[in-house]
Amino acid sequence: MASRWQRQARRWEVYTRRSLAMADGGPPWHRGLVAIATLVMAAVFGLFSDIPEAPVVALALAFFMTMADLEGALANRLAMLAWSAAAIALGGVASILCRDSQWLFAAVFCPLTFVAGLAAWAGAPFLQATRFGLIVGLLMSTVRELGAWDFLELCLVAVAIAAAVRTLEAVLAADLHPGEFATVRVALFKLRAARPLLWRYALSYMAVAGAAWTLGQVVDQVHPTWLTVSTLVVMWPDAARSYERIVQRMFGTLAGAGLAVGLITVVPNPLVLSAVALSMAFFLPHFVRRNYWLHSALVVVFVLVCLDVSSKSGFTTHVVVERIGDVLLGCVFAMAGTLIAFGPTHRRARSVLP
Repeated sequence: MASRWQRQARRWEVYTRRSLAMADGGPPWHRGLVAIATLVMAAVFGLFSDIPEAPVVALALAFFMTMADLEGALANRLAMLAWSAAAIALGGVASILCRDSQWLFAAVFCPLTFVAGLAAWAGAPFLQATRFGLIVGLLMSTVRELGAWDFLELCLVAVAIAAAVRTLEAVLAADLHPGEFATVRVALFKLRAARPLLWRYALSYMAVAGAAWTLGQVVDQVHPTWLTVSTLVVMWPDAARSYERIVQRMFGTLAGAGLAVGLITVVPNPLVLSAVALSMAFFLPHFVRRNYWLHSALVVVFVLVCLDVSSKSGFTTHVVVERIGDVLLGCVFAMAGTLIAFGPTHRRARSVLP
């Protein structure tokens, strides 16, 4: 007979294999063209703009506007974009105004994270919008030369480009899927229904994100962003989903980082690397639904290749290793937050099992 450890290892093997399996469905193939067109147009605007850091910031904003999408009617897709743009504008401006004071930044960041924890229970578009706002806020805290008005201008341009391309796609090939979209009324109903776990989850979400940010501050100005972003994106208002995303994020990060380092080493031409990054963007909308680990891997390749192209000195293996460490440690914080948020529920469930 198999020992207890062998049975546990077998269960982990099955769980990991299921977590890494492909799901059915996903957006139509031309959604990838929408992503590429949005990113290219935003990058071109940034290159010809006299705003400091415009090429990088415009590309980053276009990336989040691209991800702020779902399946279904154009009206719902544009509403999703509008909610996300509002949250991104709020998070970015708040970060820029508070970035010179760590205490002020923390005082603003904590309540926004708490609100995002509450919004996580409301579903699309509120879950994604509030998280995008937090992530962009963290990213803008590392951009020292960009002003609030310049950021809002770049945000407005990215929204306009995303909306125009999205509308053109809907005219040429309307999405017939029903999609998942919650109105404010439905969101409030979901929040009331989730009250037994709502506040505990939001407090846990805020606590572990704050702990990740504080730990990163001990090292330098970059680590807090990577650590905290990893914590924010994988912790989900569902224990099973949260654990699954942690496994997928860890696996995808390692796979994507290895592929990115290989590409950067073998392909020295920045134009070819830019084309590779754009090819990654084509698949991002598809695999965010079909499998999160592959989406995570493609995002890592996209980000690292873009950073390598935009950096005069290029990336080093040491920097990539640091980023991997940040992501994996962020997953550990997310695991802790999930255990804190859902631990009592797990214990009550076990107590009634035969």
